Amino acid sequence: MTALTAQSLWEIKRQFRNKRFIVFTLFIPLFYYFLFVHLNGASMKIGGTQWSKYFMMSMAAFSVIGSALNNLAARLAFERT
Repeated sequence: MTALTAQSLWEIKRQFRNKRFIVFTLFIPLFYYFLFVHLNGASMKIGGTQWSKYFMMSMAAFSVIGSALNNLAARLAFERT
């Protein structure tokens, strides 16, 4: 196992121990997705694209941005000190 692979696995394990990471990057986007697709209906269209597909991409972006703001930035600041 290379050093990069070992460090990557260690970082993934460390992220999943963080409860804030799991809530803000996994559970909240999934909750929002199922809630709003159920409320608006999956067959609704926006500019020729189904609402469910459009909103799935929106929640993926929300998850990535949330992960960066909530976890990565704080961890980098902590590790630099």
